[in-house]
Amino acid sequence: MKKGIQIGLLVILLIFGGGLQGQAQIKTLRSIQHVKVTKRTVTGQTTGRATVKVLTNKGQVLGHNRANSKGKFKIKVKRDLRRTNFKFKISKKGYQTKTIPFNGAVDDVAQARKEVNQGLKKIKKLQKQLDANDAMIAEKRQELASLEDSESMGEADPNLKQAHQALNQAVQANAEAQQQLNLLKSKYEGMKLVLDSLQ
Repeated sequence: MKKGIQIGLLVILLIFGGGLQGQAQIKTLRSIQHVKVTKRTVTGQTTGRATVKVLTNKGQVLGHNRANSKGKFKIKVKRDLRRTNFKFKISKKGYQTKTIPFNGAVDDVAQARKEVNQGLKKIKKLQKQLDANDAMIAEKRQELASLEDSESMGEADPNLKQAHQALNQAVQANAEAQQQLNLLKSKYEGMKLVLDSLQ
């Protein structure tokens, strides 16, 4: 009787233990990243050596390929998928097959990042220009102060009026540039915050 119980327990352990071991061996595939869609190709990155298929939303295979050791893949497709909804199906032995819908959002994000980077470069360039303008305005103020001192001592300088005009123009130009800088910062720094939150 005791021996029968031991055999029964052994069978249960083999059944459930084998099932648990099989479940433990199933791994999760990486999601698709860095997607880029051109007229005839789809590229991206996932788990290394995984097979990636591009499907229509109805399940029709449009192309497939195997990712390299770093997970990068390039798939030739039968139609132009830019701005089109489709699906990725990723599979690999020992991993749970994964299907991921794609609606062009990743490509839109990449384009937005490119636009933001260009905008941030404009901001940096404009800020540098404003700093130079501030230094120039400070010099003009000193020149003007010197001319006004000379005039106060009875030494009239014909350049005084011209210096006033030049300073006023420089201050006005700098104010306009500062306004433009504020608008750029509001737009691109705000966009950057949104894009960073998507990572």
